[in-house]
Amino acid sequence: MMPSSWRAKAVATIQQDREGGLHYSSVFTMSEKDFEELKETMIQNIVRSRKLIGPSLGEEAYCLNLDLFVV
Repeated sequence: MMPSSWRAKAVATIQQDREGGLHYSSVFTMSEKDFEELKETMIQNIVRSRKLIGPSLGEEAYCLNLDLFVV
């Protein structure tokens, strides 16, 4: 059964204190120029991640949530 929200599932894993996960949240200020650079860095990481994920054996299901937006 799929959770109604993967974000809610992420919060639940934090509350369950499951080992092996990675959770990070941060609110910060920065310049618009640096925001664009950070966004591009994250896009590059997504592309690299998909190249790794694509041929990987499906041994376990994982969830990756990523948000970067103006508050």
